[in-house]
Amino acid sequence: MSSNELIFESSRVPISTSLLTPDADGYVTINAGAYNIYNASGVYYDGNSIDKLYGENSILKRRIDKRVVFAELGHPKKEPWMNDSTFDSRLLEIREDRYCGHIRKAFLVPNKDSKVIITKIEVAPFGHYSSTLRDAILSKHANCYFSVRSFSNQLRVNGILVKRVYRIITWDFVPEGGIELANKFDTVTDLES
Repeated sequence: MSSNELIFESSRVPISTSLLTPDADGYVTINAGAYNIYNASGVYYDGNSIDKLYGENSILKRRIDKRVVFAELGHPKKEPWMNDSTFDSRLLEIREDRYCGHIRKAFLVPNKDSKVIITKIEVAPFGHYSSTLRDAILSKHANCYFSVRSFSNQLRVNGILVKRVYRIITWDFVPEGGIELANKFDTVTDLES
């Protein structure tokens, strides 16, 4: 290495992907979000009453029972021509040409070391971008993040921006999520401990 070269390399040890081996139907369980936690931008995701969104009478439960919860590759982007109403409509729509996975199940797991509540999903590659998701899941070097697509109320509490989710649409496969625990490497770390 010459004196003007700078080399960056991950300090994370490559993971054993065998811990995320798909089941007989091709699904893996992966951390996809968390509550009672701050995201990378310093926004606090409040977990009070979050269990109602996953409950028996929830919209999410109805959609999972109908097997119609799909992940898109990336979150929808607000186009310059969109107003808030048209963008909200886009957020509610999961586009078939953007599918990368099918979500069979979503559930909450309390973190054993804190008040954090982790969202886990069972997801299988599916649709136009299925190979992109499959490659990320199976790679021992590339991480794989999911991020919730939801509607929330935002308020300031003691100077902190707090989000209270009131509707979950889906979880999207994103390059880097805002919730640090919502990724493949942290899922495997959970499994190893």
